[in-house]
Amino acid sequence: MKRVRSSSDGGAALVIVLIIVTVMALAMGALLSMTTTSVRTTVTMRDQAGVAYNGDGAAQAAINALRLGNFNNTVNTRCFGGSGTLELPGFYPGTAASSAAVACTAEPGTGAQGSPVPISAANKPGNAVLTLGTTAGEKGQIYGQSNKPVTIRGGVISNSTIDGTQAQLTVTGGASVRAVGGCTGPITPACTPTAPVADPNYAAPTDPPAPPSALPSCNNQNQLAEFRPGLYTDADFLSSCKASWLLFNPGTYYFDFTAPASHVWTISKTAVGGTLTGPKSNTAPAVPGACVNPINSTSAVGVEFVFGGDSQLVFDKGVQAEFCATYHQTSIPTVLHGLKSTIVNGAFSARAQSGCVVQVAGCDLVSDGTNGTKPAFFFEGFVYAPLASIDIAVNNTAQPYFNFGIVARTLTFTTTGSACTPPACTAFISLPDNSPGYGIASTIVNLTVYVCPGVTTNTCASAASKRLALTARVRLWDRTGSPTPGDRQVTILSWSTTR
Repeated sequence: MKRVRSSSDGGAALVIVLIIVTVMALAMGALLSMTTTSVRTTVTMRDQAGVAYNGDGAAQAAINALRLGNFNNTVNTRCFGGSGTLELPGFYPGTAASSAAVACTAEPGTGAQGSPVPISAANKPGNAVLTLGTTAGEKGQIYGQSNKPVTIRGGVISNSTIDGTQAQLTVTGGASVRAVGGCTGPITPACTPTAPVADPNYAAPTDPPAPPSALPSCNNQNQLAEFRPGLYTDADFLSSCKASWLLFNPGTYYFDFTAPASHVWTISKTAVGGTLTGPKSNTAPAVPGACVNPINSTSAVGVEFVFGGDSQLVFDKGVQAEFCATYHQTSIPTVLHGLKSTIVNGAFSARAQSGCVVQVAGCDLVSDGTNGTKPAFFFEGFVYAPLASIDIAVNNTAQPYFNFGIVARTLTFTTTGSACTPPACTAFISLPDNSPGYGIASTIVNLTVYVCPGVTTNTCASAASKRLALTARVRLWDRTGSPTPGDRQVTILSWSTTR
């Protein structure tokens, strides 16, 4: 008998074939998709690698240029000679050549502008000059004489007005000029409005006021007079001291003049306060540089002059004076402090500032006496006198008269007709830059590296298509403090690649 094949077997085989074909098609599609993705990823990774290699190479080229150069952050210089940007046209070869550009900026307070001591917001005021007076009709700050230049390094703020009509007031250090009541006269940068700034309320010294253990002999013009920390109430004793010069040993001095005669201490002899930089002798030392400056040394142990009542300080004609504060890493080295509240120590006290010192159109806490006195005095530390006015006229100087900034009620600062500007002479009032404390031997620069795929010209720095490749922080160390091209140690402090 002949066997008949069922027609259903062919249909089952067809289904199996279709399943196999479908599975293979899906597998091939997935494989093709993966291959396409892989190709795209490879291209993307190749592009990213090109950017990274280009950026790394450009950064290395910039570092080598710095190693072989002599840039050490001197004033008005740039990292790569006349430019702060190193252009590298056609730097990265290939089918699509790329260019690179490296922008370089030096960190303030390093290299030639560096300080051997750490300086930060923790131990310096916020501005070079801050005047707090708000009384109508009383100008906050007055500068100038005969339209001569007055330069200040650091921010300048007035809670009332700034009058620069008799000056060419220039504020440097990248700082601003701000006034609540507006400004007059030529001022650079332009004065801008501001909301009133509060008194920072820096604390008074904690040393208790008490008379010194002994007063110096002041009757020999050939012998120095050494003063000890403590409370002084007789201005005439200080003013009439007949000595070759006056030395104020380190410590806190309270000047609250209550004697029936004058309450004005007039310095007419060379006076130095703080730790001497040279040997002690009966010959007056040259100033500035006679005492250890807290800007230059962490070991500076100096003086703080605290004024209470209506006590006043006047610098006589031609006098030489320098007062150095004590360095502190976490508080401001203060050399002069005007008391806002009375300090009591048993039978002794130093009164809060009062009388003509705090009155509008009264008397000045610090002044130069009569017109034309032009003393040479140097406050190597911060001056804090929020209730009082300061009125000083000066000559040119190679070092700031106020070397750590001022807070006062008002400030009048005038100069001689021959006043000059940096670099011929320095700023009259200065706020030090932040400094990590490396000194002049170490210059720290920040590098920002851009790449420009497809750009082969010398225009990467300005190209719209530029990409940020990496940033780096680099330290250049010069053994002698002066750069020797090719003999500079390079340390990479940070290196961050952009992904």
